[in-house]
Amino acid sequence: MNGSRPIRIAMALVVAASVALASQITPALACTPTPAGTPPPTTADKTSAAALVVEGIVSSTTENNPFDQTATIQVLRYLKNSGPLEMVIFGFGPSSLCRATVNIGGRFVFFVYGDEVSGFRVRDFNDVAPPSAVLVSDITTAANQTPVVIQSEIDVAATQVLSLTLTAAPTATATPTPDCSPASATIAQHARIADVIVYGVVSATDSGEPKTAVIEVVQYLKGDGPVRVQIAGFGSIARCRTNVFANQQWIFYATGDPALVLTALDTAEFDPVTRAEAAAFDEIAAAIGQDPLFVQSVDSIKAMLAQTATASPAATLTQGAAQVLALTLTAQPTPTPFAFPTPVPTGTPIPPTPLITAESIALTGICSFVSLLIGLGIGAFAGFTLRQRD
Repeated sequence: MNGSRPIRIAMALVVAASVALASQITPALACTPTPAGTPPPTTADKTSAAALVVEGIVSSTTENNPFDQTATIQVLRYLKNSGPLEMVIFGFGPSSLCRATVNIGGRFVFFVYGDEVSGFRVRDFNDVAPPSAVLVSDITTAANQTPVVIQSEIDVAATQVLSLTLTAAPTATATPTPDCSPASATIAQHARIADVIVYGVVSATDSGEPKTAVIEVVQYLKGDGPVRVQIAGFGSIARCRTNVFANQQWIFYATGDPALVLTALDTAEFDPVTRAEAAAFDEIAAAIGQDPLFVQSVDSIKAMLAQTATASPAATLTQGAAQVLALTLTAQPTPTPFAFPTPVPTGTPIPPTPLITAESIALTGICSFVSLLIGLGIGAFAGFTLRQRD
């Protein structure tokens, strides 16, 4: 009877040790995308890191799998930079995986990474927030940009109603889908066939189809002309045209006389715009043998646009006004040469590491089992020793 007492004591110690060991692992019931002790990113931090910041309405969602969702966004306005009327953004999912959850019809502010080539994405739930006057003010202050209005909620609602009506209506005659394949010509081929090539910023567009864009010229890469030009021929992507919006920066290829209204080089083989990247500048210069003619800086253009912004920041211009403006422009003095823009790096987001894994659970079980065996051995040895003494 006395010999069993040490065994009971040893067993109690083993149980206590096992409980203490198991208590060292705390289940992670909340998502923690930032390391412990690191404050969450501020609005200024998120604005600086994102390629685009948009306010928009979710028009549809697609569930790729239970952990990954893609959403189509109807853009109301751009709070940083500018882009298309509609965006397809991936990276949504369950909040348990630190991802943002959105619903059809919901209005949100999105901090977006990537571009139209690699695809738009959000990284985690920090990149989606409900809109508010304070949030919008903080974003535009950090981005140093006036919001670029693309469409209103009424426009989005009308588009959705029309889409539902067309879906419900019977199809009378099949309409062939236009072939909008990407242009096959190289940048060098674009450079040789175009009459005028400019690097500039879109300051206004009209509402026609096709539409005319007003371009504030930063550099003439081919030809020469006024500080501001008009290029016609942009429009709906559904009609295989290239759409441009206010505040966008591109290299523009056009034909015609820059003193009048140019025509965008937009055919089956050619695109009217190219991204303003150092490689594109080099390839154009090598193809035509002309050094860039500097006209004005991007900063001076942005300052001018900010001063002339009206209550509705989405710049529009009628076709007639565009013609008059093009004919009355005069050349401006050449300012300090402009430094090429530095592309914003876009890395692959690192998913958060879960605090509990199958390996940690297995390791806990093994440790507990070993502790139990050691305790039983100690208890048996103690009992054997006491019996020997008796």
